[in-house]
Amino acid sequence: MTSRPALFAAALLLAGTGRLCPQSVPGALRPAAAQASAQTVVFKPQEGGIRRGDMELYAKFSGIATAQDVYDVYSPFDGRIEEVIGELFDFITPKTSLARMVSSEMAAMIDYTGQDNRAQMEKRWKGVYKIYDVNPDQTGIISAVHTAPKKTVTNGERLFSVARKILVIGRNTERLYYPPRAGMTAAVRYARDPAVRLTARVTGVVPLTEEPGFYRLWLETDQIKEKIRIGHQFDGDILLGKASGVEIAPRQAIVEKNGRKYLMTEIETGLMNFEEAEITRRGDVILLPELPAGDTRPRGVPAKDKVQERTDGKSKKKP
Repeated sequence: MTSRPALFAAALLLAGTGRLCPQSVPGALRPAAAQASAQTVVFKPQEGGIRRGDMELYAKFSGIATAQDVYDVYSPFDGRIEEVIGELFDFITPKTSLARMVSSEMAAMIDYTGQDNRAQMEKRWKGVYKIYDVNPDQTGIISAVHTAPKKTVTNGERLFSVARKILVIGRNTERLYYPPRAGMTAAVRYARDPAVRLTARVTGVVPLTEEPGFYRLWLETDQIKEKIRIGHQFDGDILLGKASGVEIAPRQAIVEKNGRKYLMTEIETGLMNFEEAEITRRGDVILLPELPAGDTRPRGVPAKDKVQERTDGKSKKKP
């Protein structure tokens, strides 16, 4: 016959393995309660909440400016370029003088008279002697200079190339969960002078297969301004999306599996047994899973992946 101390020790052992209900007394096991205890999932999370507010997502990018939508400025007649005023990457308007030139006849007369007597010749031939200004048709940035002072040119010869638009070719600098798309707008800053700001539009997006979450980007702007230089670096933020008056939950609380997303929320129950429970209400309190120290990624995201920084998915509350 088994002694009572031995039964008491066995009961303690079963309680330590979770097979005995904590309310059990020695020698009086409760099978249903023991089964429910064995199926209970133990969590050590913190509580969070679902809030209502506004949310904006941004993607940081960096790239190099190139000339886009280029047109050429041609010589209006046969003659010679006396002075080149426009320089590479200058910001120009239709009122800007790119160069000054004279006709072939006047060029020959200047050469015959010599520079020392040029002032007297201009005075004597006033009204006949004329220097013509070469002007661009539209606002832009000089992307190439094809002439030089004292160069003889023919009618229709190309003198300058002017870019009406700027194309920034680059990539996002932080891994993205939500991909950029063509047509999205972006705020662009000149890296050497952040005060120079433009608004651009995404025209092309190509995923980088070797780096998931990163994309080759093309952004176009026609907001040509001074100080902009072709071939220089531009940085900015692409507006990925925004929503107002929506329910917002911490990204860390969302579990992803098989293309679906799950959120562990507070509920109130009615009827309930060990197999099923009646849900009478869903609350706004949620559980935030406990992650290893230093790991801030959402549940369901592989360890090698990183979460977007605040700048890639910042949210703001309504005032």
